Amino acid sequence: LVGCKNTNDKNVSKEDQFKTAIAESINNRWKYTDKNDDLNIGTDSELDYLKEVLKGEEDKLDKFKNVKFEDKKLDQLKNEYIKGLNEQKDSLNYYGVDYDACTEKWNKGLIDREIAINELYDQYKLDLDKKHIKDIQGKIDAIKETQKNNEQIESMVKNIKFTKSEEDEVWSTY
Repeated sequence: LVGCKNTNDKNVSKEDQFKTAIAESINNRWKYTDKNDDLNIGTDSELDYLKEVLKGEEDKLDKFKNVKFEDKKLDQLKNEYIKGLNEQKDSLNYYGVDYDACTEKWNKGLIDREIAINELYDQYKLDLDKKHIKDIQGKIDAIKETQKNNEQIESMVKNIKFTKSEEDEVWSTY
């Protein structure tokens, strides 16, 4: 008898199906990009390549997009990871039009994905490539610090209240 792991097995919980699917998706992406980034990044085929990279993960994870897990933390991490994928996909709308917007949105999605990957690895012991995990863990403190700073800035901007202290015919000072 020969057996294989089927992520659609009715005896396997949706959470376990997702953990298997996301681990496969992440590892497949890393294997693919390790082999192909140098051949495609910075070339005329870059946009098509990036779309292909994202599509591979979308195809594998799309069936979990609207599934609600009983494990709230796993559900949150799933949503954050998929949100990061969607941010990266949306960033490609700016490709060739607004380089800064494209890069900023791509990197935001990457950060969301990497934080989710790190937490999925730590909390759910996903079988992920150790070299890539080590790279992510090396960046995670800087990523979290940047996010914290951005949240503090956003909070300050939302909560700041100006009062007019001086006014003349042309200028007002607050």
